[in-house]
Amino acid sequence: MKQLKVRLLHIYLAFCFSLPLLTSGQQSVGLVLSGGGASGMAHIGVIKALEENDIPIDYIAGSSMGAIIGGLYSCGMTVEEMEEYFTSDEFFNAISGKLDDEFIYYFKKESLDASMVNMKIDPDTVLLRTIPSYVVSPVQMDMELLESVSMGIATAHYDFDELMIPFRCVAADIVKKEQVVFRDGELHKALRASSSFPFYFKPLYLDGRLLFDGGLYNNFPLDVMYEEFNPDVIIGSSVSLETPPPGVDDLFSQIENMIVNRGSEELPCEDGIILRPQTGVSTLEFKRTEKAIRIGYQETLSMMDSIKSIVVESYTIENRTLDRKLFRAENEPYNLGEVEMEGISNASSRYFRKVLRLDTKHKPQTLDELKPLYYRIFGDDKINYVFPSIRYNNTSSLYDLKLTIEKEKKLFIDFGGNFSSRPVNTGFVGLRYNLLGATPKTFYANSYFGKFYNSLLGKMRLDIPGRNPYYLAITGMLQQWDYFES
Repeated sequence: MKQLKVRLLHIYLAFCFSLPLLTSGQQSVGLVLSGGGASGMAHIGVIKALEENDIPIDYIAGSSMGAIIGGLYSCGMTVEEMEEYFTSDEFFNAISGKLDDEFIYYFKKESLDASMVNMKIDPDTVLLRTIPSYVVSPVQMDMELLESVSMGIATAHYDFDELMIPFRCVAADIVKKEQVVFRDGELHKALRASSSFPFYFKPLYLDGRLLFDGGLYNNFPLDVMYEEFNPDVIIGSSVSLETPPPGVDDLFSQIENMIVNRGSEELPCEDGIILRPQTGVSTLEFKRTEKAIRIGYQETLSMMDSIKSIVVESYTIENRTLDRKLFRAENEPYNLGEVEMEGISNASSRYFRKVLRLDTKHKPQTLDELKPLYYRIFGDDKINYVFPSIRYNNTSSLYDLKLTIEKEKKLFIDFGGNFSSRPVNTGFVGLRYNLLGATPKTFYANSYFGKFYNSLLGKMRLDIPGRNPYYLAITGMLQQWDYFES
C-alpha cells in the first residue's frame, strides 16, 4: 500500500509539473560522458556544476568510466554520494583488485613457500590458454556495481528508459568488431561490460558475446545519444583527448593509446557544447580522483555562460531533489530469495550452498549478510572467478541471486628457491592438484634441493564446509641437512 501511494504521488506530481510544458514544448538536454579511466572522474565535477546552475539533464549516454558515473547518477545517486564513494578506500581497493580486509578468508590461505613463478595448467587445454588474460581481479568491483545500481534498475523494471534519467552505455563486441548499445536488462552487467579495459579487467561474457570496454569502438558516444534520444541540446564531457602521453613504463596508458577509439567530437545536433577538462590524470591514477573532480567542476563553470546561452530550460535543485527522493522511495531493499549457481557440477553446488549456509536456519536474509560468505567462494583456491547477478522477483517480492562460477585450473606448478653468492643455493618446485566436489580435495607435493638442504613433502587436504568449517589434512615430510659437504 505504501509503495502504491508513493507511485501515485509520483505520477501526480509529474503530471502537475508537465502541464505548463504541454503547450510550450520542453527543450531536452542530453549529457554524454567519455571514457578515460581515472581522468573520467572529471565528469562528477561537470555534473556538480550543471546541478548548481539549474541545468537540466534529461538523458545520459556514456562509455567506460563515463558509463559507470552516468549509470550511478541515472539511478538516483547524488553528486555528494559519488564524490564520497569514488574518493574512498573501498572504491580504490575495488578498482585495484584488492579485497577489503574484512572479506579476506584466511582459513583458505596456504602457507608461504619459496615459489617465485606460478603456472596454472588445465590438462584438457593447450598451454597458451593457461596464460592469464587480465591482471586485476574484478570480483569486488562486480559486487560494488551490483549493490550500487540493482535497486534502481529494479524500480525501473529493467528498462533503462524508466530510470530517474534515461540512460545508454556502450561496450565492444570484439568478434563482430562492433559496439553494443545497452538499453535494458541488469544495469550492473552493462556497466561492467562497458568498463572491461583489455588486460586489466576480465572481459564479460554476456548473451553469447565476449564484451570489452566501450572505448575500443566508441569512447565518446555522441552518436548514440542523438540516435537513441534525439535531444535538442547535447552537452559532452570528453577527457579522452586530454590524458597525458604514455610514459615508457606505463603499460596500461600505452595500451589505451594503441586500442582506444577516441570517437568523433563533431556534434550531431544543431545546439551543443563539448567540455574538455584537462585533468593531467592518467588512466589508473585513481588516487588523484579529487583533482579530476575539481578540474571538471572548474571547466564547466568557465563555460557556463555558453551553456546557458543554448539551454533555455531550468531544473532547480529543489525539483531535482524531489524527483530523486520519489524515485529512490520505490527502491526495494536487498532481501534475498532464491540463490542459484551455474558453471559447476551439482556436487560442487551442494558444497558452496553449505559455504553460503543457504540450507540452514542461519541462512543469510539480506545481501549484506551474504557478502562475507560470498567472498569465501572467491577465496577458495579451486575457484577462479565468480560473477553475481541479481533480479527482483515480483511474485516473492525478494531478489533472486545467481552466481556464475568459473572453476580454477586443476594443476598448479610452482618454481622458485633461494639464490645467493654463498654456497647455500636452494631450488624449489611445487605441485598441486585440485578436485572440486561435494567435499573438495587438494593433493600437494613440493621439494627443496641444494647442497645444504634437501626435502620432500606430500600432503592431502579435505575441506568440510559448515557454519564452523574445518579441514582434515595428512602430511608426510622427509628432510636432509648436510653440514659437512656444504
